[in-house]
Amino acid sequence: MLREKSTSVNEADYSKSDVSLSLTVDRAALSPCVIASTVADFTPSHTEKFTFVYSKDKFSNSESPMIKSIASHLRLPDAVHEKLAGLIQKVWQSAVD
Repeated sequence: MLREKSTSVNEADYSKSDVSLSLTVDRAALSPCVIASTVADFTPSHTEKFTFVYSKDKFSNSESPMIKSIASHLRLPDAVHEKLAGLIQKVWQSAVD
């Protein structure tokens, strides 16, 4: 899916520094959400859900509260917030196209 949106994909071996992002539906809130985990296997104690409204169509602003919250949870430096926003934007766009 990411390759279809011309997003670079690096299929590297597992690393202890890996994080995970997933776009799914929060069934309780009946809204889409990003699941972010500080570990690759989505261990519940390391995972947080970030729900947003369906009408949200722009994540490409690294200053948005949601992007800042996800980046903070993943302990990402400020220098990569823009890339995180772009990645989430491409995944969301792929899901709604």
